[in-house]
Amino acid sequence: MVNKKKIGDIGENFAVEYLLNKGYKLIERNRRFKKGEIDIILKDKDEIVFVEVKTRTDTIFGPPEDALTPQKRKMLKHICQLYLERETDYKNYARIDVVSIILNKSLEVESIEHFMNAFT
Repeated sequence: MVNKKKIGDIGENFAVEYLLNKGYKLIERNRRFKKGEIDIILKDKDEIVFVEVKTRTDTIFGPPEDALTPQKRKMLKHICQLYLERETDYKNYARIDVVSIILNKSLEVESIEHFMNAFT
């Protein structure tokens, strides 16, 4: 059985590949802060895009994006703001996207959904 960390890493790798194929430019992965982590940071034209990746191997407990609780959203907004304040001049040109991935038993992508500007 594959652990949650491995499934998450596989999902993030698929998400990066998917977004790069859409023309995004990778800035950074797995940026850690005291209160959390930003999975993927990219550039899409003139915007900084923070991406939260949610990966599951089944939907027994709902789709992957349902794991974004109000507390997780609040924390993610906070750490994205910290990143913007410390690292960029893009304070007015940023968004948070969510990539939802379901893997099959062979750990290949069964479905992938990209929610742009998933929450403000």
